[in-house]
Amino acid sequence: TGANRPADLLSAVAAKLVATDPAAALALGQTLDGRQQMRFYESLAGGWASTNPAAAREWASRIEDPGLRARVLASVLQAEASANPASAARQFAQSPPENAELRARLAARIAESWAGKDTLAALQWSAGLTDPASRAAANDGIQRVAPVGIGARLTPGEDGLPVLVDFVPGSPASASGQLRPGDKVVAVGDGVG
Repeated sequence: TGANRPADLLSAVAAKLVATDPAAALALGQTLDGRQQMRFYESLAGGWASTNPAAAREWASRIEDPGLRARVLASVLQAEASANPASAARQFAQSPPENAELRARLAARIAESWAGKDTLAALQWSAGLTDPASRAAANDGIQRVAPVGIGARLTPGEDGLPVLVDFVPGSPASASGQLRPGDKVVAVGDGVG
């Protein structure tokens, strides 16, 4: 919108400047106020994190306003999730946002990005999340990119019937307790009684 135009223009300039002169890039945002400044900092942090997440995170962690700091750190994690989801997941574990909605949104973003590169690693990370809302959001993110079905690996048996070899951790097949490695699949139902 027109109200965001100054922040967007300054963000574009700052994104080019931040790699060579972070102080000058950050100073551009000082001319803005309120919502525009928040938008500027979020955009700048996201762009900066795509090239130097550690520097962007270090700067963002010094923002005095707790709400702005959380939003800017979230922008850093989102950008980092695209480039290096494993690193973003480690950062998320060290310092998850206090805001439950933001935490869940970030967990989903990290898991979705990671699942596109390594579904099993994303599932293992998600299973280790202690916050149920974050874990559910991460699982949703994974399923958007790499649906796991029931989460079972099959191999042809000697008699031609598929045999269950193992399960994806946290998958419906592993959680059901009804299936075991070595079981033969003789029929498939839709689960509707």
